[in-house]
Amino acid sequence: MKKIFVDVRTGKQVSLGQPYDIQFIGPQGSMRLAGDQMNKSVLSLLIACGAVKEVEVSEEKKERSIYGNLGGVPDNIGFYISQAGKKLGVDPLSACELLEMVAIMNPTAFFSILLREVAVELDKKYPDHIENSKEIYYINVFNGTITKADKAWIRNYRNFAAFRTVEDARVACKILSPIMKDLFKRK
Repeated sequence: MKKIFVDVRTGKQVSLGQPYDIQFIGPQGSMRLAGDQMNKSVLSLLIACGAVKEVEVSEEKKERSIYGNLGGVPDNIGFYISQAGKKLGVDPLSACELLEMVAIMNPTAFFSILLREVAVELDKKYPDHIENSKEIYYINVFNGTITKADKAWIRNYRNFAAFRTVEDARVACKILSPIMKDLFKRK
């Protein structure tokens, strides 16, 4: 097993001595670090901020998913923020700022936006459209429970996070667990 460093937002490898351009959400909000050569101090700072993580890759299979046991989808919330930004037509840094404002004004809307992006990413592994699925599940935005949906009431799949299986919904819960813990904490 070989250890490498990976940009959690893009999934690209980060190496010492190479140029870098990394965007992430830090303690001050959206941040970007860029430079000609990655050094140990910058790398340790990025790891501490959660923008870069260390992963193990087997030598014989380098194309293995870096995302662990999540069905080949990214486990980083920043990836889904940048995906939402692409749909809005803005760069990832602007998407972070925009969604940060949404999170402040309406945390449930922020959760719904990211949940839908996770659902879209999870659905890419299936060949047909989600409306052809036998069963549809969703995550209740009021209490975080996974619920089976009645397909007769679904008119379109455009504006809500639909999952084909309970396992897919659980993966989404695992990815968004930091937000869910904050959103559904007991007072």
